[in-house]
Amino acid sequence: KKLLIKPSKKNVHAFLQKMRAVVRKLRAAPQRKVIEILNPMISGWARYHRHVVSKETFSYVDSQIWECLWRWAKRRHPKRVAKWIAPRYFHRVGDRSWVFAVKTEPSSSQSQPNMDRYHVLRYAAQLPIKRHQKIKSDANPYDPAWEEYFEHRSVWRMKGSTQGRKKLANLWMSQQGKCLVCDQLLEIGDL
Repeated sequence: KKLLIKPSKKNVHAFLQKMRAVVRKLRAAPQRKVIEILNPMISGWARYHRHVVSKETFSYVDSQIWECLWRWAKRRHPKRVAKWIAPRYFHRVGDRSWVFAVKTEPSSSQSQPNMDRYHVLRYAAQLPIKRHQKIKSDANPYDPAWEEYFEHRSVWRMKGSTQGRKKLANLWMSQQGKCLVCDQLLEIGDL
């Protein structure tokens, strides 16, 4: 008897329709361009829904996007068989196979010249789920007894966001790695 909040079916359907429309518009675009356009859309939608029970929904969305991209690849080569299309657009990256990816140009700074690097389509299911941390019901921000609780909470929120981590790093660098009160050296993780 738990309340499980999930992304609505209407929202998932609207997002998938939008993705399919974008892929249809990019019918003649190169694979790299398709990946560059779809990645921010997938990660933005997944970040919005990552605070609720959405792992199963993310997997469903990923499979639907994969099917859409498979049709996109087959449409580009109507006279070719699947065995020819698959290795051209889908690769094995790490422990995953059938990843929609394109090989990148090897750079001169690469340590191993034979090592393949890929520009990969993001998966919504790879984004970690972060639950919302509830505020204690009797906590009062104006009560000095709760000051430490709210400080800990604001530090937790800062460390959880990219902007917050940048602020902490800039603060640490502006103080030259020292505490302003006791003049002791600080580790960047202590902030």
